[in-house]
Amino acid sequence: MGKLVLRRSEFLRPLEDMMDEVVNHFNDDFFASPARLLEGMRHKAYPKINIRQSDNSLIVEASVPGLKEEDLKVTLEEDLLTIAGKKKATSGDTADDSFYIRELSMSEFSRSIKLNRAIVGNTINASLNDGILKLVLPLQEDRNTSNVKEIHITK
Repeated sequence: MGKLVLRRSEFLRPLEDMMDEVVNHFNDDFFASPARLLEGMRHKAYPKINIRQSDNSLIVEASVPGLKEEDLKVTLEEDLLTIAGKKKATSGDTADDSFYIRELSMSEFSRSIKLNRAIVGNTINASLNDGILKLVLPLQEDRNTSNVKEIHITK
């Protein structure tokens, strides 16, 4: 009966390959240019947003497909706008379910945007239509505001 003999190099090859991959990922991330790092962060931000300015207001549109008004919380503190929410798991899921692939699950998110403009807090309009959250933030001339507002979302 023959013996199975593994040479050290064959035995450790998978571990060496894995370590090489870890080191390469570290080097790619750690020594990346600031522009490349910012580009990667921009694509990971959720929700995706557009901000534009009209004559007297900022208009913020955020893509939040599948969410309802009660799943979202929008706040404005000074000039920091925060959009937060919770994506719920698909209905009908039970602990006994066995998935082949599971990409739809419960998760929470929060994204804050510094507006650098004073907003008239008591006249903010927020609506949710076809997965797009739209905020109309009236601009204020003076910047002497120091209050926190939670913004109510309507259909």
